[in-house]
Amino acid sequence: MGNSGKVIFSIVFIGIVLVFLPKIFGIIGGATGGPSLTGSVTKTLAKSTEGRKGIIAISYNGGDDFEESQVHTGTQPQILVLDTYQRFYIAGTNNGLLVSRDGGLNWHQLSDLEKNIDTGTVIYDFAKGPGGALYMAAFKSNHGVLYVTNDNFFTVTNIWEELKIPVVSLISDNAYLYMGLDDGRLLRYSFSDETYEKMNTFPSGIQEISFIHGSLFVTLKNGGLYEDNGTRNKFTKVSTPGSGFFGSQSTQRLTSDIYNQSSLYITSQNGVYRSDSNGSAWSAINSILSSKAQVSSLSVSGGLIYLTSEAKFYKSEDSGKTWTVSEPMATNLKYGTIFTENAGRTVIVGTRK
Repeated sequence: MGNSGKVIFSIVFIGIVLVFLPKIFGIIGGATGGPSLTGSVTKTLAKSTEGRKGIIAISYNGGDDFEESQVHTGTQPQILVLDTYQRFYIAGTNNGLLVSRDGGLNWHQLSDLEKNIDTGTVIYDFAKGPGGALYMAAFKSNHGVLYVTNDNFFTVTNIWEELKIPVVSLISDNAYLYMGLDDGRLLRYSFSDETYEKMNTFPSGIQEISFIHGSLFVTLKNGGLYEDNGTRNKFTKVSTPGSGFFGSQSTQRLTSDIYNQSSLYITSQNGVYRSDSNGSAWSAINSILSSKAQVSSLSVSGGLIYLTSEAKFYKSEDSGKTWTVSEPMATNLKYGTIFTENAGRTVIVGTRK
């Protein structure tokens, strides 16, 4: 090859690299116009490209208006959990992991280098750890699995596994990762020692675990609610609205206002309730809902209450006295999860069967 041929070859090679390199590493470096990996997630000016609709919708004005997201997947996923990681939005589904790099407008399937997480992986929950680590509760090949990534999903490591028993809920503090299992066990993983210990076994599978004003709360699939009162070694049952009838429900959720943790909010298939006495007394705040409405998700932020029931989105700006109702997107599915940030200004809803 002559000198002119070598020059032409070099120019063509450099052009190919410049075209394809951002696409290869875009998920790691925030290329293709998406947000970078430092700071909070922000909306970009990118338009949604064609993909599946009726799965995710996002609002940037506190739930007043929603924009339907485009989900670029081979199959229609069920959205089980929504969160942020670095400056990306992430979604755990029954068909693996979705990521949005443009502020929630477009979502794409993501797999790590060794495909530990793929379309055959169910992802139930996320939790943050030291040094920017992200922990993922998953189920794959008939095994419950706990994954961790420290490099933006380039590699994903399996650090806990058990046959047939999924981890369905995660939460963390500065020292530990708490794992709620489908068989009722509550485990604790030490970040420093990398060891596991069983904290308790509850009479039903765990639905959700949460920290509220220093206490660890555990909600169960049979409707039971337990609190450790900050001890981390002794759990007592919390009285919930409706006593035995309420306790028979399977969709109970517990949360507090991010900016006012003295108030607790709890949901069941029969509505939403608030307690200003740490669970000693409850008052119903679901005046807009029918008596048999099934509340599937709840979020409270800065006095704003958001909840979903069937395929409708409910919002209250006055602690549940009055409500507005909307349909964020056209879908034949039910809403299954809500994610909020920016003091409730950004709201994302996802659907499931």
